[in-house]
Amino acid sequence: MTFAQPAPAPETSPAPAGALTPPRGVSGWVSSDFMLPAKAFALLFSRLKFGGGALCVYRDGRPVMDVWAGKATVDTDWTHDTAGLIFSASKGVTATVLHRLADRGLLDYDAPIAEYWPDFAANGKGRITVRDALAHRVGMSRLDGIIDDITQLGDLEEFERRLAAAPIGAYYGRQAYHSLTIGTIMSGIARGITGEGMGRLYQSEIAQPLGLHWLSLGRSHDPAAQHTALVPALAPVMHRRPLDTRLAPALERVKRLPGIGGTLRTLHVPGVEWWLADDGTPISPIYDVELPAGNAMVPAHELAKMYAALAGDGSVDGRRLLSPDTARQLAPIRGLDFDRTLGLPFKFQLGYHSGPPLRSLSGSFGHVGLGGSTGWADPGRGLAAGFVHNRLSSTLVADQNAFFTPLWPLIVRAAGR
Repeated sequence: MTFAQPAPAPETSPAPAGALTPPRGVSGWVSSDFMLPAKAFALLFSRLKFGGGALCVYRDGRPVMDVWAGKATVDTDWTHDTAGLIFSASKGVTATVLHRLADRGLLDYDAPIAEYWPDFAANGKGRITVRDALAHRVGMSRLDGIIDDITQLGDLEEFERRLAAAPIGAYYGRQAYHSLTIGTIMSGIARGITGEGMGRLYQSEIAQPLGLHWLSLGRSHDPAAQHTALVPALAPVMHRRPLDTRLAPALERVKRLPGIGGTLRTLHVPGVEWWLADDGTPISPIYDVELPAGNAMVPAHELAKMYAALAGDGSVDGRRLLSPDTARQLAPIRGLDFDRTLGLPFKFQLGYHSGPPLRSLSGSFGHVGLGGSTGWADPGRGLAAGFVHNRLSSTLVADQNAFFTPLWPLIVRAAGR
């Protein structure tokens, strides 16, 4: 995958006048009001000696902190422009591509998906709307009967063809998180409208309008783009015998269990467990396929900039991403809904989700990824943030709260809002 990108950006973060040096062990800068979340970030990333990450926060369309710390790989430090794998936070970027198309009148949220992607009408799916998909109510959350092996998962156009041919599943009309299929559904819609794959649309619809340099779907093959954070944390565990011979059968047994089994069936096919089991070098397939639901790579400051546009009137730094009317449709996400995949109260709307039921999260939206990497916007408070890291320890929900629990409430408090 090689896509045209803007000229390389400087590898430092320009600090505004009056900015302070962040706590020891952390690089970048922080406005005086935001020293508390900077200290919390330092506790997460400067004292624990594995992995690394970055946090960038915007207030009223301007950055107020931009910090990073730790290791991108075993041998390289995290830098300002390190692009981390954000897993399901990719869905927020992919959804924003669709909003760009809607903004130009090329997409109607309430139109059937088949209007843009005729093959999707097969097997009784002609009535499913774009809005249904962006709310995870399509009834196609599970990979069973759609994807048979790992090669099909790694071929985006083949994945699209298989989704188009598949029947509606059990949860049509009810919210059930589509862990991997939602990204491919969004990709099929966008391809039907533009004729372009999602990797190219990341560049034409997000990176170029916002002047981003490192955002990509999968690892960029641009020789200038060497700022890649890897996720080696699973490698020592995955290759510990006899686990590597027993893991696949164990996962198949887990998939038959109620609750967690249903969740696993939305994101696992035999072989996918090895996509992160590398030796800390960029050889794993996870970096070199296009998964619009799961393998975007982006620095924290670029993810924050995109969400800063969504938190404002659709523009940031003099660059317009969406019209004010379209931006206003994205929030607020009201109420909660029991999710049949996650088994938790969440609410999805237009491709983003609400957060835990905390006062500090009221009126905000975005998307969190495996391990906690997050893009988040709060239009009412004028806040946006990008949090990216490579410290993937497990798939527990507790990991997903790596942003919400220690950082976001402190950001809201620092903003005085």
